[in-house]
Amino acid sequence: MPFIKEIQKFRSVSIVGMAKNTGKTTCLNYVIRRLQEEDKKIALTSIGVDGEERDILYDTPKPRIVLHEDMVFVTSEQDFEQCEFPTEILSVSDRATALGRLITARAKGSGKVVLSGPSDSAWLHTTLMELPKYGVELTLVDGALSRMSLASPAVTDAMILCTGAACSPQLSELIRRTKFRCKLIELEQVDDGLQKKLQALENGIWVENPMNGEWEKIGNSVFTFKSAIIKQADVSTPLRSARHDDVKMGENGVNDFAALPQNHSLPILNKDAVIPSVAHEVCEVEESPCYKVTQTTSPRQRFFLSGAITDDFFKLLNAQKNHNTHLIITDFTKLFITPLTYDNFLRNGGKINVLQKAKLLAICTNPTSPEGTHLDPIELREQMQKALGVEVYDIMNQKKNR
Repeated sequence: MPFIKEIQKFRSVSIVGMAKNTGKTTCLNYVIRRLQEEDKKIALTSIGVDGEERDILYDTPKPRIVLHEDMVFVTSEQDFEQCEFPTEILSVSDRATALGRLITARAKGSGKVVLSGPSDSAWLHTTLMELPKYGVELTLVDGALSRMSLASPAVTDAMILCTGAACSPQLSELIRRTKFRCKLIELEQVDDGLQKKLQALENGIWVENPMNGEWEKIGNSVFTFKSAIIKQADVSTPLRSARHDDVKMGENGVNDFAALPQNHSLPILNKDAVIPSVAHEVCEVEESPCYKVTQTTSPRQRFFLSGAITDDFFKLLNAQKNHNTHLIITDFTKLFITPLTYDNFLRNGGKINVLQKAKLLAICTNPTSPEGTHLDPIELREQMQKALGVEVYDIMNQKKNR
């Protein structure tokens, strides 16, 4: 398959599934076999646990990860002890996971392995940086269930996305979900100058001052700051800044700003913060800032957010119609948003760019699921390819891919 040659251009590639049982291990074993034929020096690890003999949720047999002689792998002490093939230990980590320290070893024969690698993406990145000293040219990273973080371009250089009937038994819904995920992966990167400027900023939420182009910090994260956006309101009505007691906690422990009374504004951290699409005048009411809002035709307001952004935050923005907000995030893995909320954000004039765009090498499909769904493999691949406008592969039905 053409993407095998593309893989060899990178130092690290993640294999990510949109859900459990979408064919990640089958895809990984295929890639391993093909790279071995190309005489590529590869290493394997995972974030979380993968390669187990039976599915933990469904108690059904799973394909095992197969290593070949001279391949390097990283796994926990507990799973390393289960290896039934000869190995050479290269290093042992000082830090430990729940399954013990990480063992970096070289296979001296062929066999099956359970990979249980670094427990977070920062540790994974450090591990990937260490592997070339053992002669590794390319590392494949197998992701656990819905762990998109390893696909961040700050962690791995490129990614393969696996999707299939386990995501949805309905072909149209499966295509819709996959298309939306690809839309986020393909978010456009900012220009080099802006990228360099924003990468130099510390973590937090920043707003661009349109007067001088400087970036000013207005909060630490979307979970703790009180928002730089206020709701559109009657131009003659002063809006009081909401106090902490006015904000109710949502089901997931996240501030439920939708629960605020209709005559409340969303609070801001300082009186000088620029508010998208509106002009404001500051006054003092009961020792709290209040704002008189008037409609303007100001240019699109830009924010940089370094951390995760949830659906609730976008709903907060969407409460202001035609907010015309431009969000810049580090990469697509920071977005936790539903298609409906995303579409509403765009309809209100919103725009999203990333500091680093992910490199999507291939999309692989699995037409079956443990629940018994069996989609037509040819129709699935062809319809998915038509909807996405990119090549889609079915590893288990390679002859039908041509």
